[in-house]
Amino acid sequence: MNKKISFLLGAGVLAAAMTGWGATANVNVSNDTFTDTTSGSPTTTIHEGDVVHWHWSNSNHSTTSGTCSGGGGAYGSPSCTPNGQWDSGIQSSGFDFSHTFSTAGSFAYFCLNHGTMGMTGTIVVQSTVPSCGTITLSPSSVPAGVQGSAYETPLGASGGASPYTFTLASGSLPPGIQLDDSGELHGTPTATGAFSFTVTATDASHCTGTQAYSISVSPDSPAGESIVIPAVGSLAGALGSHFKTQVQLTNPGTSTIAGEIVYHAGNASAGSGDPTIPYTLGSWQTVNFDDVLTAMGLTGLGSADVVPTSGPAPVATVRIFNDDGANGTAGFTEPVFRARDFLSAGDTAVIVLPADPTNFRFNLGVRTLGEGASVTFTIWDESGALLNTVSQQYLPSFFAQTKATGFLGVSSLPPNGSIGITVTHGNAIFFGSTVDNRGSQDTSTQFTRHD
Repeated sequence: MNKKISFLLGAGVLAAAMTGWGATANVNVSNDTFTDTTSGSPTTTIHEGDVVHWHWSNSNHSTTSGTCSGGGGAYGSPSCTPNGQWDSGIQSSGFDFSHTFSTAGSFAYFCLNHGTMGMTGTIVVQSTVPSCGTITLSPSSVPAGVQGSAYETPLGASGGASPYTFTLASGSLPPGIQLDDSGELHGTPTATGAFSFTVTATDASHCTGTQAYSISVSPDSPAGESIVIPAVGSLAGALGSHFKTQVQLTNPGTSTIAGEIVYHAGNASAGSGDPTIPYTLGSWQTVNFDDVLTAMGLTGLGSADVVPTSGPAPVATVRIFNDDGANGTAGFTEPVFRARDFLSAGDTAVIVLPADPTNFRFNLGVRTLGEGASVTFTIWDESGALLNTVSQQYLPSFFAQTKATGFLGVSSLPPNGSIGITVTHGNAIFFGSTVDNRGSQDTSTQFTRHD
C-alpha cells in the first residue's frame, strides 16, 4: 500500500490559506534525479503558502532539506548536511510526500543516499503575490423562488482573471437549490422561507470577491391562465433581413410568480417535449430575453405559450424586429392572447392585402388551440368582387406562417384586396404580415381577435 505524508511549515500556512494560495507543484523522484514537472529541472518555483509534492518513481531515495558541500565520497557522506526543515526518509517507488512553504526564500534539499552524487534540488519561494483588483459578483441580487417550481439564475464575476470558480462561503441555500462551480444557481425549492448566503468568486490568480444574497421562497399557489404569443422567430428572412423576438415578462402583483415559456416549432402540433425556459418573478420584477429563441439555444419560426406554474401569468411584452446590426432595428410590438381572444366557431374576421405588392411582401400565419380549427377563406378584390373561396383544416395547437399565396393555395392575390375569415370549428388566431422589400424591412402585422 502506498503511503502519503504531509508536513506543514509553521503558522504561516493559515495565513496563506486565508489569502487564497495553496497551489501544488509536483516533483518526480527517479533515476537519481529530482525533476519538477513544470520546469523540467531540479528547481521548483512557487509562492508563499504553496505546496511541493514529491512522487517516487524509483526506490531508495529521500527528499531531505539541507545542503551538500561538494562532490566525491561514498554514499551517506557527511558532505551533505540536513537542516531539519523536512525529511521524508529513504522511501520506495510509489511513495508520496508533501511539504508546505510559508516563507519566501531558497530552500536546498538532497537525497540521503545519492546527494553526494549530485541528486539535489532547490525550492524557490517567491514572496510577491499578484496584485488583486476588486472582483465584483453580478447580479447584486437574485430572484425570489416558488416552492415546487424550477429555479435557474446564473451568477457572473468581473474585475479579475478568468475563469472564475464560485463557492458557497457561508449561509444556506434553499433546500433543493444548488450552486455549481460555474456560478449557476439551479434546482427546485422544496421549502418556503428566506434563505441568506454568501458566494465567493475565485479567479485564475486566486484573488477573490464575495457577494451576499437572499432567496425568498414563497408557497405554491394555483396557476393562472396561459398566454399565447402567436409567432416567435429567430431566423434569416428575405433580402438580408434577420428577424428576432424580444420577450419581457413583468410581475405587477405582490406575490412571487413562476412558470415557463414553452416553444412550439412551426408546421407541427405542440408536444410534451417542446423546449422551455423558466421564469420566477418577485413583486414588480421584470425579466428580459433579448431574443427568446437564442436564450433557449434555438433558431427557427414557431409559436410560444407563457405557462404559469404558480400564480397568475405575468404581463408579457413582445417585440418582433429585424436586426440590422450597427444600423439598428425595425419592428413592432406583437399582441399576446388568452384562449378567450381566439376566434371560435361562427366568428368572422378580415385581413387587408397590401396595396403595393411590388414593394411589399405579404405572409399569412395561424395558431390554433387544443381542438384545431376548420376555416373558410374568401378572397376579394378592391372593387368588392369575390375571386375565390378556400377551406382549410388545422391540427391542434398548431402554428404555420408562410407566403400568403402558398398559405391559401392560390396562384396570386389582388392588390388592395381583402381576405374574409370564417371559423366553422375549433379556435384559431390568424395574422397577416406586411414587410417592406426596400432595405428597411419595416414590418406591420394584422391580428384577428374574438370580440
